[in-house]
Amino acid sequence: MSEFSDPKQAYAPSRGQDPRRRRLMRLDAAGVSLIEIMLALTIMATALLAIGGLMFQVARHAEQSTVATYRSAAVTSAAAWVQALPWDSLDTMAPGSNGQR
Repeated sequence: MSEFSDPKQAYAPSRGQDPRRRRLMRLDAAGVSLIEIMLALTIMATALLAIGGLMFQVARHAEQSTVATYRSAAVTSAAAWVQALPWDSLDTMAPGSNGQR
């Protein structure tokens, strides 16, 4: 537990103590300074900007991955269609043949 269980005791003058010591005790009990808050906000803003930049990169890579997935599915579908064709109908399916033998 702290030296002062009651916050009012930190400001009460004590007999036999140096006045400078009482002033330091008041500063210790004062709380967080404005500089500490500004420093914490600066660190947090820097971290959030870095995370925001990463979010845009991740979104761009996810979009590229989606496009590659759709292309791969189209190629796989075309390959499956070609594999499913009977061999005797390949010449009729050729471009420009008009279905004639």
